[in-house]
Amino acid sequence: MARATAHDSDTWWVLIPPSDSGKPASYLDKVDFRVNIGPSDPDYQLLQARRQINWGGMPLVYWKGPYATESAAKAAQNPTAAPNPTTDALTGIDAVGSFADRLTEASTWLRVGEFAVGAILLYIGLKSMFPQAVASATAPLKKTADVAKIAAVA
Repeated sequence: MARATAHDSDTWWVLIPPSDSGKPASYLDKVDFRVNIGPSDPDYQLLQARRQINWGGMPLVYWKGPYATESAAKAAQNPTAAPNPTTDALTGIDAVGSFADRLTEASTWLRVGEFAVGAILLYIGLKSMFPQAVASATAPLKKTADVAKIAAVA
């Protein structure tokens, strides 16, 4: 795949993964994909048409560009800016929507599952190493559960 030469102008692009499309600019500013693709490259026309390209095995889509220099692309991307919690914080319905979006992401449930498996393995390990300590630590919980059962029956 041909890449841009020093004589090409407007060859720097800021790209994002397709899964990041629609996310707020404050999030996208942290994504650091600046690529140099010149007019002789087939990907150049795809980027101008705002289409997805495959860059080194990674699918990417247009976000900003083109720029004449890498420093101009980096300045437009601004990857070092820290988010301002007073202006970038989600409020109201936006926060609910963001939470709902995260609930539908596979990575969220993968992390929840990893945490649950880790907690179970930790419990099993501690119980096998310290059976008396675990029994005495969980006794109040068992007593509370018994009281709750009696209260539910009554």
